[in-house]
Amino acid sequence: MTARLTNNARRFGSMQSSGTRHCMHFGRLRLCPQFGPALAGLIEREYIALVHDNGLWGHSNYQAWRAARVAGIPYVLSPRGMLEP
Repeated sequence: MTARLTNNARRFGSMQSSGTRHCMHFGRLRLCPQFGPALAGLIEREYIALVHDNGLWGHSNYQAWRAARVAGIPYVLSPRGMLEP
């Protein structure tokens, strides 16, 4: 199981790096419209059991939540201190 997750991470990482050419930058913010469809395709092809997200404020976090919801799989959010005052 770990090897499969590692292979998925490698494949997803390569999709992410090749997709950054198509990102729009607004100062420090980055919007990558291809991330959502790429993640949805990965979920469908690789039978992903859940999506675990470590962010809260980025557009990619919304896209990850949306892909999980459309696929009907659990979405786990770990804000990692992003809600601290």
